[in-house]
Amino acid sequence: MKSYSSIFLLLCWVQVFAQDNDELINAIGLQSGSYMYQTPSSYQQTNLMGGSIMNYSPEALFDQGHKVWCSQKKSQFPHEFVMELTEPYIIEKLVFNNQVEATQGIATKKVSVAFSTTDPDYGFVNIGEYSLEPGNVHEIEIDPGEARWIKLSILSNHGNKSYTELSEFQAWGKHKHPEIRPVNVEGKWETNWGWVQFGQNGSSITGNYQYNGGVIRYGGINRNMITYKWVEDIVNQQGWTLLFMNREGTRLTGVWCQNEDWSDYGFWIMERDKGVPMEERIASMTVEESNNVVVDEVEKEVVEEMGKSLEEEGKLILYGINFKTNSSELLPESFAVLNQVAELLNQQEDLIIRIEGHTDNVGSDSYNLTLSQDRASSVKSYFVNSKGVDENRIEALGKGEVAPIASNDLESGRSANRRVEIYPIK
Repeated sequence: MKSYSSIFLLLCWVQVFAQDNDELINAIGLQSGSYMYQTPSSYQQTNLMGGSIMNYSPEALFDQGHKVWCSQKKSQFPHEFVMELTEPYIIEKLVFNNQVEATQGIATKKVSVAFSTTDPDYGFVNIGEYSLEPGNVHEIEIDPGEARWIKLSILSNHGNKSYTELSEFQAWGKHKHPEIRPVNVEGKWETNWGWVQFGQNGSSITGNYQYNGGVIRYGGINRNMITYKWVEDIVNQQGWTLLFMNREGTRLTGVWCQNEDWSDYGFWIMERDKGVPMEERIASMTVEESNNVVVDEVEKEVVEEMGKSLEEEGKLILYGINFKTNSSELLPESFAVLNQVAELLNQQEDLIIRIEGHTDNVGSDSYNLTLSQDRASSVKSYFVNSKGVDENRIEALGKGEVAPIASNDLESGRSANRRVEIYPIK
């Protein structure tokens, strides 16, 4: 029997940013899965096979970072961007960051914004025209309006004859349909990094991909958000991916990082010919039904991989542990992931663990602390009451937001921070 005195197991849950706390989401951020349907001629273009967003590229306008967009030299106004959101949002606030380079007159002066719910090429309704001052961040509250596509038109600058710059454009709102079940990603996808093949069981996903013989590990789904670890053994590289499926089920868009460093990232775009629309959800499973699930050969490989990761990496990170909004009640799609962990616990009968619940920093400290405690306890209860693990082998502790593993300034970081950690007790 192996000793686990110096390892810990990370069991992470994912909830779309701010869903529990009814906060606003930046619907057009690259880390929210928005898709760039139309962009103007720009000074730089991001390499689709690169590991970083290029400064002065169209992507820089939506990266929620410090890079800026810049027009191509002497290109004509208007400079138009059309962003496709993953699903309908109710937008309540616009943000324009006009903190750009000090070059005379290069900052954006006039912009207009329009929303469409029907098509990226027509049906746009004008929301407003706005004047921007150089060096300022403008936050503009608007009458709540539904959008699936958002058009930004840059109409003028402050006098520069060659270039125009804008640092960031954001559109903050809420999902029109917040309560949806996890999507179905199973099958083969064509991407900017070659093909990707997903397998799926409930909210748990596995798979592999063409580039560098990559393998997908510890994947999970909540709503239309997909998170997984990518591993490329032949080049000794690994990292994390955060993707969102569009409403039609035909496209996955999002970002990836090296290791666990979300301070810089590239993007991943996946498409398939036949989508599985959001209306076609994964079938529900009751707790009682989950007790009768037989671990098949694929599941056995997953459990073996968990043990291998514990031995070689000293930790295991999983996504796909999902809860009802503002609740500690586990959703049925979580059972597949939990059953894999329960099988590992049953195989390692000398392993005694402490479950720690962690959150991001959205909401009050007391709210996050209570919610994390309740959810850690809920995971323990599932192992004990549904899978027969001795309760004396498990402790549950809520930690709230005090121990982040990534920056809460970015949505990818907040996603990483919403997790359950399981430590050995010796």
